[in-house]
Amino acid sequence: MPRKKLLFGPIGNGWVEEVRTSAGTKFVARWQYYVVDPAEPDGRRRESGYYEIGPKVYDGPKDALKSQTAAEKKWAAIRDSVMGRTEQLPACLKADKTFRWFAEEDPDGFRKRREGRWSGSTPEWYDYITKKIFARFGETKIKDLKEQDLQAFLNQLADDDYSECVVKNSRLYLRAILSEALQCRIIDVNPAARLIKPRNTHKPQRQWLEVEKYQQIIEATGSQRDRLMMKILYIIGLRRGELFGLQWRDFDGKGTLYIERQILESLKVGPAKTDGSIAPVAISEDIALELTEWKRWCPNPAPDAWIFSSERKTHINPSHWRKTALIPAGNKVGIVKLNYQMFRRGFATEAHDQGASDKSIQGQLRHASVNTSRNNYMQTIPASQREAVQNFSKLVGIKKVG
Repeated sequence: MPRKKLLFGPIGNGWVEEVRTSAGTKFVARWQYYVVDPAEPDGRRRESGYYEIGPKVYDGPKDALKSQTAAEKKWAAIRDSVMGRTEQLPACLKADKTFRWFAEEDPDGFRKRREGRWSGSTPEWYDYITKKIFARFGETKIKDLKEQDLQAFLNQLADDDYSECVVKNSRLYLRAILSEALQCRIIDVNPAARLIKPRNTHKPQRQWLEVEKYQQIIEATGSQRDRLMMKILYIIGLRRGELFGLQWRDFDGKGTLYIERQILESLKVGPAKTDGSIAPVAISEDIALELTEWKRWCPNPAPDAWIFSSERKTHINPSHWRKTALIPAGNKVGIVKLNYQMFRRGFATEAHDQGASDKSIQGQLRHASVNTSRNNYMQTIPASQREAVQNFSKLVGIKKVG
């Protein structure tokens, strides 16, 4: 059977030449290819292609271009992509691409691999952080990224008074993106692996809701539904999206709520924030009774109905409820812009102050690590801090010397 005539594309695999120039010796690849040309008798014409593989070196690692054989080996790895036989770029060519391209556009790059796992506010947070990173390194070739430049970037964020959260997450995403490049063998070393948090990083002032203020807010709230929602936020410690994602089948009628889903920033229904967040949480007897009572009066008590629904029996918009319920309630007791995190931190702080163990608080909040609960949610209560200092002073005072 006769072979089909090639009308366009590369002819063969090309060849490698050693070329001497005034700047030194380098290896180049040449090949020929057809392009469609109706004016030619065969409907095609022949063109020549050229690609610079790299300079010849006389020392270096095993795969350095020290010989014609080494250059031919490198050409064999990249020729199909360079000549246009395939759109898939080999790893050694991706190193010449920009940091932004690998993170955002590469079909096998960071975002394309990871975004299917993201939920909640992760996409928005990623875009916020990488906007700052791309402003500095977006057009830098991956192979040209250096540890000292990345560290200087983090230092500048701290000098510009960005919060600890922004600095730490910038370091996190730099490490993660370049770790992906390392696993894909685009780079040999991750230049972000040893980055440290600058010492002058600004620590955020995390506000939390004191129990006295919480009690005043409950007293100042007239709606039965809104009071119950605030109690669940504070006493049970649910996340914002989890509260609005509750359905009646999640309530066992006694002392447990099963957390399975959340309402995302986009107002779509998604799974809970993490695998560890999908778990039962304990509720107090009084809240269980209030939920049972609310079920009698709510718009729709069906198992798959929302526990807290709008007038149209859809789930409530979290941002709208904050504007119409939380913020006005906070204003009545002197709290400006009351937010959901203040309730969750309030639970962790007050529970810890009442003697609950760090591990039990972690379990209720469903954090992956007890350090997250301890460092980000349990806030120091000034009165407790003073009492601890006073007790320690008494202890030191009764210790005998010698």
